Amino acid sequence: MRIVPITNENRIGFLPLIPQELLRGREKLFGAIDGSTGCGLAAYEMLEDRCVINWLWVAPEWRGEGVASALLDEVCEDAFSKREHVQLCYKAALDGCEILDLMLMRRGFLVTVGDVLRCELNGEQLLHSPLMRKARPYKQRGTRILPLSKVEPYALRACVVMNEEHEEYQASRADYAGADAERSMALMVDTKVQGCLLIHPDGEPGCLKVSMFYLDEACSNMGIAFLRTCVTHCMEFPEGIKRIRILAASQHVKKMVVTLLGDVTYQTEQVHDAQCYREKSTNDR
Repeated sequence: MRIVPITNENRIGFLPLIPQELLRGREKLFGAIDGSTGCGLAAYEMLEDRCVINWLWVAPEWRGEGVASALLDEVCEDAFSKREHVQLCYKAALDGCEILDLMLMRRGFLVTVGDVLRCELNGEQLLHSPLMRKARPYKQRGTRILPLSKVEPYALRACVVMNEEHEEYQASRADYAGADAERSMALMVDTKVQGCLLIHPDGEPGCLKVSMFYLDEACSNMGIAFLRTCVTHCMEFPEGIKRIRILAASQHVKKMVVTLLGDVTYQTEQVHDAQCYREKSTNDR
């Protein structure tokens, strides 16, 4: 049995294992094959802010033979070849996700299970939300709110490293590097980054995605002012905000989203989240 990437050339041997929706998707597929027989399949998609496992399945007659472990190893190695920090997400509906949790923990991943809140607003909804109607801005001595492009690299790097050391992965290093440096904002206290809102483009101009919101507990009283400044800053761009997507996993961010964004439609789903950081060796650099 061996693991191979599934391509147009060898796909026909795996067709009985591939769900119809994966045939038209952007997922990367790995297959386990014995001779000419496909015996397992893994599908994952590398997004800007995480990797998503959409399918991990082994034919019944091959279960217990290490096929799933071999497929998962291939997915992890492929992901780590692109990033130092890998965040694998998968829905609770995925078959055998509890077993997948255990397999990932054995590979050094920190696994958590929680509800994720998703919502989408247009510019008009955001402009008239409770967040933008709040009274006077709160100002704390020694604080500044700056676009990410104006934050000293060493200050941002120190914030990322601190989170990694405490296994509080707010976002991967690739997320910071790939964020819109003019729209993304940082809350600075003296020379330290104590809050950060990462924004990525989401298709057409004016369509944005909030990929991470981080606020140090010591600055919680600055939260509303910080968010309002971020929104106002984004609206000052020529195209404004046509649409913004928000994904909130932590409890305090979910509560803030529901309270401050008002009457918008929210969706919740249970997801399993596995995160791991692996330093690249000198041979990988």
